[in-house]
Parts: sequence; C-alpha cells; structure tokens
Amino acid sequence: FYETTELGDLELDMFAKGDTTTSNLLLSHDSITLLGLRTRLLSTDSGIFIFPDHLQLLEYQYSMDRKNPVYIDKTRKNIVLDHFLITHDSMQIVLDGNLSAFDINLRNADLTHLNYLLSRDTTIINSGRLNGNVSYSQDQQLNINAAIDSLSLYNSNPFSVTVTAVRNENQVPFEFHLTNEGNKIDLNGEYFLDNA
Repeated sequence: FYETTELGDLELDMFAKGDTTTSNLLLSHDSITLLGLRTRLLSTDSGIFIFPDHLQLLEYQYSMDRKNPVYIDKTRKNIVLDHFLITHDSMQIVLDGNLSAFDINLRNADLTHLNYLLSRDTTIINSGRLNGNVSYSQDQQLNINAAIDSLSLYNSNPFSVTVTAVRNENQVPFEFHLTNEGNKIDLNGEYFLDNA
C-alpha cells in the first residue's frame, strides 16, 4: 500500500556473481504484472551501471538498448542516461541527460495501455497515440511539444490534442488546442515559475 492506495505485491530477488549483481523486481496485482524489471548491476568506485535485460509494464513487453546503461553517479548524486532507448511495437522512447538537464522524445505511444491505471473495470481510452518532446535544464530551459492523434474517450468521436510550452526567462507561455470534426477548444496562458 501507498497511503491508502493498494499497489499490489512486490518481490525483489538479487544475486551476485563476480563484480556483477543480477536483480529481478516484480510488482503484481491480481495476477497482472504491473512492473517486471530484470537488470544487471556493475558497481564502480564512483557509481553503479545498470544494464536492463527485461521490462514488462502492465502486461506489455518492452525492449531496451542494452548497450546504453543507466549510470548512478554516487559522487555527484545524479542519474545519467545516454541515448537510453525503450521500444514496444512501433512505440519508441529516448531519454538523454541527467536529473538537472534532460531530453525526452516519445514516438507513437499507445495511450490505451493506460486504461488499467485509470479504471480496472471500464475502458476509458478507446484509441490515441502520443508523440512529443520535452527538454529541461534546471533554472534555464523548459520546452514541451506534444500531440495526441485520434484520441477517443468513452467511445467518443476521435479528436486531436496539441500542447506547446517554451520557457521565456521566468515565464512559460503555453498553448493547448483540442479539435474534432465539429468542435475546437484553444487555451493560451502563461505559467510563472517564480510565483508560489
């Protein structure tokens, strides 16, 4: 449980062979695998390299590029990703950077996979594909550009959503557009980073 939310059953197995530790993490609920992650951990004096071998999320299998590990820098207390790639069918996620500056690139992410998280007994998202980019640099840059194509909720007519936000000093002007065959909603505004 997290506070009052039941997450499920958590299992963690680890064993060491030489300088490498193999770990297997499994989070399941009602015989459904919410998260399955198998990795190899290589410890060095300054940090730990994490080489992913297997990822299962909400019953779907994902592939990861084993050549580009996640690095945990113990000296600088940071997590570093260098062109870390996750794929499933035609979906692709590329992660570059660290906790203070990073880029995320999403291509063709199927939003119907989120139905289990939203409701376990009702289909909310009938269709929808997300494409987008996020660039972040602490106290300097925040750029968001995302589009959802053919989104259908509760069997509605498909519509599209676009979101853009580009930081300008301490302000983040943003635009949100939602359109379908007969309707259009435009929302424009500014978010002020230095206001409580």
